[in-house]
Amino acid sequence: MSALVVLLLAFAAEEEFDPLTVDVADAIACKVDVPTFNTFAMSLGDAAQVKARGWRKISGKNSFIYEYRLPKPINVAGHQASVVALSSTAIMAVLNVADTAALARPEGINNAADPEPLIAGMVAAGDITPEQAKQIPLSNKFLGERTLMDKSERDEDLKADFRSTIRRTISNVSTHPGKTLYGCAYKIDMKLDSEK
Repeated sequence: MSALVVLLLAFAAEEEFDPLTVDVADAIACKVDVPTFNTFAMSLGDAAQVKARGWRKISGKNSFIYEYRLPKPINVAGHQASVVALSSTAIMAVLNVADTAALARPEGINNAADPEPLIAGMVAAGDITPEQAKQIPLSNKFLGERTLMDKSERDEDLKADFRSTIRRTISNVSTHPGKTLYGCAYKIDMKLDSEK
């Protein structure tokens, strides 16, 4: 069992934490802390926890996310969402928004998968001509994030350093045409002194 799992289980036991108290809309809005999110996300591996929430697992086409239909829609970024998706570190609402960039713009999030700067750089370097650049098919892929919290802490009892990050994520995927995945990624990295 990893040290991180031990830490999360200790957090849950110490706080007598009930994952059912986590509001999914708050998790998507980046309003919970990293240990709380991780314990909540781990609880969704338990069918009883999923059933207690009234969620229904959906067989999806994307093997990197688990999808759940909610018992009633929630409001996310001014849109109604009836489906949420979980990846290894993130929870996202599946929104009926085809223009992902329009949703990302007010958040100050740029598309890290935008091919146009790369193509412009190739033209500027003389690797391709402007005419050749026009022939390159552009992808509609959008993948962006903005860091909301990045905090490092030292735990002398565990002799470890912890780095917690919370990021607003906005993306689209080919398995969900016409949809935008809007959510929050929570991550904690731990480095033991013995690993240094």
